[in-house]
Amino acid sequence: MLAFSTSRQVIRDALELLRDEGLVRRAQGAGTLSTASKVRHNFGFLHGPDGADSTIRHRVLAVNEEPAAPQVAQRLGIDTGVGCGVIDLLTTLDDEPFYACTTYVPATFLPVVSQMDAEMEWFSLYETAGIELGTTDHSIEAVVADDLVAQLLDVRVGHPLLLFERLLRDVEGIPLEYAFTRVRGDRLTLMQHLTRPTLLEAHGMPVLSPDSTG
Repeated sequence: MLAFSTSRQVIRDALELLRDEGLVRRAQGAGTLSTASKVRHNFGFLHGPDGADSTIRHRVLAVNEEPAAPQVAQRLGIDTGVGCGVIDLLTTLDDEPFYACTTYVPATFLPVVSQMDAEMEWFSLYETAGIELGTTDHSIEAVVADDLVAQLLDVRVGHPLLLFERLLRDVEGIPLEYAFTRVRGDRLTLMQHLTRPTLLEAHGMPVLSPDSTG
């Protein structure tokens, strides 16, 4: 306060703005700390979060069996109203909330979830069950935190988040899970390595070499 000739209230307001941006956090007994840790997530292949020098932990909040809603049933390839598993998961980065995920799976997969521990990658559960993973479809959009998610992720209601919608299939194309993950954008950097095909390749047409003869 003396260094910047400002009042205690101004500093409180500045720290509150930094907290709203996800740049600092309050820790009881320790004061205000930086939350600079971020996960750099490479979307070149299917994997869970890798915090490198940070600590990633998962906590299963709830595991239930519920009748599948029409959208869930359509994605999982089951009839509406048939029982499906619903798993709610909270993941932390250096003991701070990172993302909250709700995953819908066939009910037969629920016993496998009990084998998950705090540091186990989610997708390795399938390998534990002898299931070979195939492809996944992701869609990503910007959303804001509602009351429940704000409480889980320790942000204010209306805080900007990234929503990941995921459909995972096995090697035979059978749906394995349909999931929604709400991520604190201030704790994640998305990475991709992309190439650009030629116009012919993009449309599935053969590309002739310069010395080809017709």
